[in-house]
Amino acid sequence: MGLFLIPVINLSSDQEIKREASLLAKKHSHGLCLRLVCADLEDIEKLSKEIGDFLETSTLTEKDIDLLVDLKDTYENEDKYSKFGDASQNIPNLSKWRTFIFASGAFPVDLTDCEVGENYRKRLDWNNWLSQVHSKTLKRRPSFADYTIQHPIYRESVRFFAPSASIRYTITDRWLILRGQKGKSVQYLANAQLLSQDQKFRKVFCGANFSFGDAYIVEKGKDLKSKKTGNATNWLTAGINHHLALTAHQIANLS
Repeated sequence: MGLFLIPVINLSSDQEIKREASLLAKKHSHGLCLRLVCADLEDIEKLSKEIGDFLETSTLTEKDIDLLVDLKDTYENEDKYSKFGDASQNIPNLSKWRTFIFASGAFPVDLTDCEVGENYRKRLDWNNWLSQVHSKTLKRRPSFADYTIQHPIYRESVRFFAPSASIRYTITDRWLILRGQKGKSVQYLANAQLLSQDQKFRKVFCGANFSFGDAYIVEKGKDLKSKKTGNATNWLTAGINHHLALTAHQIANLS
């Protein structure tokens, strides 16, 4: 299909999967991504041996591999981030890997703890990464990765629940959640108008030209009588698009 694909494997992956991924990495010269999880970082000596064994078996070198440390959920758990952030600096030959990426997600599982109206939640994934990269003790600064405005662990529901008409909007160090009521899709429009037009949010709303997501919010906030309110998928798409644009802008403008 002409796609540029990089296989992702774990140290715990099946040996056959590791073998096939390594063959593909060499065949197409795209390399591969090795994802480390918290359990891998509990014992650095054991991790060093497992990485060495993998490199020897695959006949790949560090420069062929993107190293991804994936903490998953760090919601209200800053100790987890600092603990494994420090541990990751002891990974063997840290400077030689093709890229070094640190991923985590701090968005809550759902919005049940949010009241109808205006709510804020800390972007602990972003705030912790900033603290990490500003540390003067790093052997190598990790690239940032997160799970946007979604909880990092997907839980498929066996029952259908009508989502609340809520807007999730990323700002500098927090998420703004304008919580609506379940089954009241017209409140998407009301929340969009509030976010894009109310003076209260003038300093945090980025404007229609910032991203596709922001343009969508502005457009939906123009007419409260419109029957085209959008659905949960549309609003997640808009929120994620804005989040990606803002985060990229923040990283590009780090001092």
